[in-house]
Amino acid sequence: MPWKILNALAWVGVVAVNAAAATGALLGQSSGEISDKFPTLVTPAGYAFAIWSVIYLLALGYVVVAFLPSRRDDRTMRATAPWFFVSCLFNVGWLLVWHSERYTASAFVIACLLLTLIGLYAASRPAARAPRRSGDFFLIALPFSVYLGWVTVATIVNISVALRAAGWDGWGISDAAWAVSLILVAAILAVVAALKDGDPWFPLTVAWALIAIGVKQHPASQTVAIAAWAAAGLAIAVALYTLPGAATRKTRRA
Repeated sequence: MPWKILNALAWVGVVAVNAAAATGALLGQSSGEISDKFPTLVTPAGYAFAIWSVIYLLALGYVVVAFLPSRRDDRTMRATAPWFFVSCLFNVGWLLVWHSERYTASAFVIACLLLTLIGLYAASRPAARAPRRSGDFFLIALPFSVYLGWVTVATIVNISVALRAAGWDGWGISDAAWAVSLILVAAILAVVAALKDGDPWFPLTVAWALIAIGVKQHPASQTVAIAAWAAAGLAIAVALYTLPGAATRKTRRA
């Protein structure tokens, strides 16, 4: 079966399972209800999870464009197609494991999803350098910058939940210190992606998550909230720094 058909079916499956998860129809609980059982200092405010709708809408553009005759021999589409399909499998698999409340297993599955998205992101980079009028940037590169940015932070949160559920004591280090350290890791990854790939959208997505972490933790943990907002500010600053360069590269190729 052609990849474009497999990916279309996979996209429908992911959206259907996520809808069930959001409404509590998946194993009788919503994803948020499960997360609330083990709150952590890096858990973002609930509104932040609305970004999944943006991710799936952007991914829909990728799925649809694969059916265009002009994309039949597109090397970037061929390179990204298998990665996208596998990412859908891990996405659904994570939801099933998470809703089964197998937190340690869920951390491993989301880590696999993260690795798959790194491969997908790397395969989509030629589209990031394409002229805007070609549509490659919006339909192939942008979706996976946002997807990877969000799952990067989601992986950190998931691992934190798994450790809390397992009763890990943090080696005597305070929860706030660990939270600030993890926030710093997210900020560093955002800076690296922005400067290495000239990609402003990955750090902007990370900033979205970090701001939501600050909102969630304020005022109960001012240290974590301030660290999250400061890290978000850094991510936004680096994104704005790379944005003119990204626009210039696309203009030159137009």
